[in-house]
Amino acid sequence: MTDEETTALAAAVAEADADLRAVPHEEMRAWLLELAAGNFAAPPPVARFL
Repeated sequence: MTDEETTALAAAVAEADADLRAVPHEEMRAWLLELAAGNFAAPPPVARFL
């Protein structure tokens, strides 16, 4: 990984850590199963304060 990629990844992780919203595991799992089944139009789960 380049220094630029490492810096970008660190910034993305810091941004994600600062976001207090989340998606419950079961909702994410259900969406990923829809994608795996070929339903690429399935709407992604919405992050919210848990």
